[in-house]
Amino acid sequence: MARRCRLMAYLHNSEFTDPILKAFADILDVKDTTKPKEPKELDDFAVAEYLYKVPKMSAKEYKAILMYLNSSGETSLSWLSYPDPEYQAMVLPPNAKRLREYHENRRTYSCHSSHNANSLIQFRKPNTDEVPITGVIRTILEVPFHGFLRKFILVAPDRPIDIVNTPYAEFTRLMASLVEVEPYKTLMVIEPKHDITHLASWIRPSWTYPGIHKRFRVVCWALGRGRK
Repeated sequence: MARRCRLMAYLHNSEFTDPILKAFADILDVKDTTKPKEPKELDDFAVAEYLYKVPKMSAKEYKAILMYLNSSGETSLSWLSYPDPEYQAMVLPPNAKRLREYHENRRTYSCHSSHNANSLIQFRKPNTDEVPITGVIRTILEVPFHGFLRKFILVAPDRPIDIVNTPYAEFTRLMASLVEVEPYKTLMVIEPKHDITHLASWIRPSWTYPGIHKRFRVVCWALGRGRK
């Protein structure tokens, strides 16, 4: 133990000029990468520069995010609305950066068009205590709001299938269920804080189980290892 403590003290307090020793010290002195980075606050100039470089959202995307913010208690105005006379509401910018993926807790979440497997998720429905549901990430938008960059994820929720005549109804510890091959077309807005885990997914042929006469998907959220 004493030898290990001396080694760690040496690694922390010494500056290595030899590149080989420095590389070796970096291997031994492993940095903690699990801690989330503190978000960087943007000043007005940085926000203006950011918005100048990114395209406008579609009207449908903008309306969905605006509704999500207002339903979450963050009173927000459309950029087409008159200014709030009491300056209590923030205006949601019309521009957003389209991301192919983002990283959260050392995991990568992607749009379906970018990476199918990384787009399948289990998540919590915002502002409810309902059981988590599954879905497919369609779009990831990054918007400067309240001085910080925020990611809004547009998810197509899965359409569940009754599992009463399948093994999954009895063996709940399999953490799996059945959904239709294609999810709902109506999109739901969430944020990274609502993500729980990725899914494993398999398409199965019709009549795999009694009464299911069309193809379907088996989705399994055991990858989450009990995360809630």
